[in-house]
Amino acid sequence: MTESELIQKIKQLKEIKPNQDWVILCKNQIMGKTEITHKPGFLSGIFSVFNLNPFLRIRLKPVLSVLSLIICAGFLAIGFDYTQKALPGDRLYSAKKITEQAQIRFASEQEKPNIQLKFTNQKIQELTHIAEANLRKNLEPAIKEVKDSVSKVAKNPPEPKEIQEALEIKKEITKMTITAKEVKSYGVNTDIDKELQELDKNYEENLKPIIENEIENLENQKLDQNQQQILSEIKECYQNANYSEALEKILFLSY
Repeated sequence: MTESELIQKIKQLKEIKPNQDWVILCKNQIMGKTEITHKPGFLSGIFSVFNLNPFLRIRLKPVLSVLSLIICAGFLAIGFDYTQKALPGDRLYSAKKITEQAQIRFASEQEKPNIQLKFTNQKIQELTHIAEANLRKNLEPAIKEVKDSVSKVAKNPPEPKEIQEALEIKKEITKMTITAKEVKSYGVNTDIDKELQELDKNYEENLKPIIENEIENLENQKLDQNQQQILSEIKECYQNANYSEALEKILFLSY
């Protein structure tokens, strides 16, 4: 390249002007300025979409505020529903356990064993679903949850204070025993037979004061010959510590 050609190229470079946006950006950086942008809020976005005038914006703002709260509550409800459907081994199951523990913690001392019994039944049902669907990654965590929960309720079983409560507890225990057998049918060994026997035994012991009270009430009533015979059978069951059978006969006599 000759000297004249080089001079010509330099003249052409002098004629090149930078992009105006680039110039402004560089100037702001040199002067230490930063561009601050304000993002519109949720309500402002709604107003801009519907192109509402200022008067209507003021009138509708409380309504839309409530609407936004309802929407947020809806999302929370959906999240809670997903949490409650989580199985042992799932990411959301820890959140589900926190809600269970909170319910037990804030319940009365009388209600705590009853709530624990219901949660134990739920865990065995979860294990049944896992075994039936062959969800291998959930199997071990589910077995552990069942064993821990059954052990807790066996050591601290519900103590019924009256017949109706005793029947509800017996219903839960029977359901638990049946479901545990169903789990075994899928080839899953939970090793909870000993705990279930302990639970049933403790339940029987807790029926004793109820049966005593019912026998005393029946003795103070006027009974016919057939009813007297049933009362004798109830007393015999009581003497043999067969309190569940005694309870059944009391119910038969009551109806």
